[in-house]
Amino acid sequence: MRIRPHSHELTMSNLKNGNIRERVIDRCLRNRRGYSTFEMMEACNRVLEEHGYIPVSAPNTIRNDIASIQDRYCIIVEEIRSGKSIRYRYKDSNFSIFNTPLNDSEVAQLSQTVEMLRRFEGTPGFGWVEEIITHFKSTMLAPSSSEPVIGFDDNKDLRGMEFYTRIYESIVNKKTLCIYYHPFNQEAVVFNVHPYYLRQYNNRWFFFAYNEEKAAISNFALDRIESLSPSTKLFKENTFCDFSTYFDDIIGVSKKQDQEPTLITLKVSREQFDYINTKPLHHTQTIIEKTEEYCIITICVIPNYELQSQILALGESIEVLGPKEFRDKISGRIKENFKKYFQVQID
Repeated sequence: MRIRPHSHELTMSNLKNGNIRERVIDRCLRNRRGYSTFEMMEACNRVLEEHGYIPVSAPNTIRNDIASIQDRYCIIVEEIRSGKSIRYRYKDSNFSIFNTPLNDSEVAQLSQTVEMLRRFEGTPGFGWVEEIITHFKSTMLAPSSSEPVIGFDDNKDLRGMEFYTRIYESIVNKKTLCIYYHPFNQEAVVFNVHPYYLRQYNNRWFFFAYNEEKAAISNFALDRIESLSPSTKLFKENTFCDFSTYFDDIIGVSKKQDQEPTLITLKVSREQFDYINTKPLHHTQTIIEKTEEYCIITICVIPNYELQSQILALGESIEVLGPKEFRDKISGRIKENFKKYFQVQID
């Protein structure tokens, strides 16, 4: 079957939105169920409206589009009749003007992944994300929603994100940086660094680099950077650590280079254990003892500030049993906090 145009002036090449319609119609014609001209028109209009174009109002426009595809690609579009209904599809089930090697299930899965890219929208240097999402939806006839269905816990007002793209590009292109860095409660200092890795933790971004001043790997919070510029130092390749395993023995991002993991024993209230059991403090978490009133667990990690914060956040529901050095650290912080609220001396 060959569809003929109803009007010579309504060809795809003469319409600004023709390329979008062509992609959508191609996707419809690849479906073995087939689509009616009305169904294709609805599919086209959903994508056209997303791009800010006026929707198609006449099925003849779709018929002309199909005819244009047939003529330009020498492909046969066949009719599927069901009562008075007529649907259309490619006779060759393997044909596509874009040779898209994905089935409907794969497109649906990929569209979910593309939607997750939206978390980067608004991040400096990631303006291309919206272009990819738009291109994917128009090319693959991916399902779209006017409302977001995935949410991420992001800090939109976080300082330092203007440096994200520069750091990312320096990592990829293996370029050294000179950063003016201002740690908390310290004077600002200049570092020459060789950046290797970016990581997000607790709604903050950090990058890891070889620090020439310390001759070691350091992490830098983006929100503490005052300025950065290219460095004339020759870039050092990363032969210091493997970032695929670097974080295995810590919680968070803070790590002392030569410190070994420690077995930490914790006593958790029965009520709080249900939460910790479903959301472990660390992947090494092991149950040692379990009663009706409490559970004793162990984790094998390098103690750091982030671990202290997690334990203190659980309040009276958790107690550090050992090692003594770490227990004393937590105990000392609790005593100082107690003084602020009750203004009493604690031995």
